[in-house]
Amino acid sequence: MEKPFKFGLVIFSIILFLQSCKNQTPDLDTKKLSNDEKALWEELLKEHKFFKSKIDIFPPLIKDQKEKALISRRWHKTTENIEKLVSKYPNEESFLFMKADLYRQGYNLNIEKSFENAQIAVDHCIFKYPSSVSCRYTAIYLYLFFGPETDVQMHPSDSYYLTKRFINSNGKNHLFKAKESLDFLKEEFLGEKHDIEAGYIFYRSYLFFASLYNNGDKETLAENAKSNYQDIMHFQDSFSNSRYRVYFNTLLEQYAIY
Repeated sequence: MEKPFKFGLVIFSIILFLQSCKNQTPDLDTKKLSNDEKALWEELLKEHKFFKSKIDIFPPLIKDQKEKALISRRWHKTTENIEKLVSKYPNEESFLFMKADLYRQGYNLNIEKSFENAQIAVDHCIFKYPSSVSCRYTAIYLYLFFGPETDVQMHPSDSYYLTKRFINSNGKNHLFKAKESLDFLKEEFLGEKHDIEAGYIFYRSYLFFASLYNNGDKETLAENAKSNYQDIMHFQDSFSNSRYRVYFNTLLEQYAIY
């Protein structure tokens, strides 16, 4: 069985998917905030927007170590500020989302404990606000991406990447956590149908290639390749102008091998 050599394009298309998702900050009733808290919140929103332009994906869009150090200092200050608001308003959706997403972004800088803090925050947000589109998307971001514990010199299809990346310290598969939020958004008709369906395709593709590069059963792989191929064809028919089309065409070529 020939192994696909274009898996890097799959990774790139997943990054495109993540960048296009609608994880906007939930609306906040600022009437309950003091003037100082309002000013702090406005500053947090500006900093979060800045971080989106620099560290929203891995590898981050940073030119050198000097810039990384500057951004790291800004990030630490920003997380200190969101922690202040969360400590006073522990169940405010906007603050919980902001905390989760900031720590997720900090993980792209490989900041110690940022992934664990992002997990705790996003799980709490989803527990308190199970219908939160923003927190659901942050969970998908967190669990469906190319992370810093990966040796970036390795080809992303390497079995080390595909096994280490998706298993957390508790032995739970990150992919399944992402799928929980995909399932919820789809069932409740929340989020963008186009992006949700694309998320499922990426999810199943990760499972397929993880199995492939870990010498999975050939018959099962062939069945899954056929099923994934049909899913993509259905997606292409349903969303003929999809921005993912060129990347899904690459996947179709890979699945056709099997």
